[in-house]
Amino acid sequence: MIKSGLFAFVAQIGLSIIVLYAVKNKKSIFLLLAILIHTILDLGAAIFGKNILLVETYVAIFAVLSFVWILKSKTLFIQDESLNKTLI
Repeated sequence: MIKSGLFAFVAQIGLSIIVLYAVKNKKSIFLLLAILIHTILDLGAAIFGKNILLVETYVAIFAVLSFVWILKSKTLFIQDESLNKTLI
């Protein structure tokens, strides 16, 4: 059960970063993307609800993809910060 919560937590952080990027850069398409991904995540968990192993695997896949996104998205915000420093 702890793994399931951890996987969901990582996925939520990844989605939160997409929302942060959307708000910071005023790109509503990324907000819609985060909502779509969240819906797909919830839908899959509902479809596989009776088979715990499938639900765990499904959420784990999202968690791994989210973790990769978390690591890669750091460069988006570092580039923005360095640009802000040169403008000031």
